[in-house]
Amino acid sequence: MKQNEIKQKIFQAYLTLAKEPDAPINVRKITELAGIARSTFYSHYDNIDQLIIDLENDFLYDIEEIFTQHPVRQLESTLSLLARGLQSRYDTLQVLLTSKEGNIFLHKLNHTLKTLLAQFLTAQKIPFSNIQLTFAVTGLLSITDFLEDSSNPPRLQHTVEEYTQILQHIFS
Repeated sequence: MKQNEIKQKIFQAYLTLAKEPDAPINVRKITELAGIARSTFYSHYDNIDQLIIDLENDFLYDIEEIFTQHPVRQLESTLSLLARGLQSRYDTLQVLLTSKEGNIFLHKLNHTLKTLLAQFLTAQKIPFSNIQLTFAVTGLLSITDFLEDSSNPPRLQHTVEEYTQILQHIFS
């Protein structure tokens, strides 16, 4: 089995266990659910905290990829791609935000989105202030409230369109 496949199995097992309310998560449960040996887990991670950090970094990397794979596009299309990317990983986002280190992850997510949005605006030659960036990212994170309902893509798209109009007003 390839290293990336093993990592994804470990991630999935952790995410599955993390969705169970108040269930303790340990390496034995993760490895049983992932169908791997404990030694395989320990060849990747020293402990569960390292696993969570790797899961966070993987999530943030995916967000960065959305911006880097689609550079200097229209704001609405970039936000649509971002919203769909977040929606496809909604369960991961919820687990990371509700973990014991959820506030730290939220700070990392906030920082990543601010940096990416600043790069986008700079590439578009759109002037901005830190206050505008903070407002924009706060609003962007509020879109996550609409991500849970994956059965209604038009609703999410409509929300993105409305939010794009707000951002265009903020940065004009």
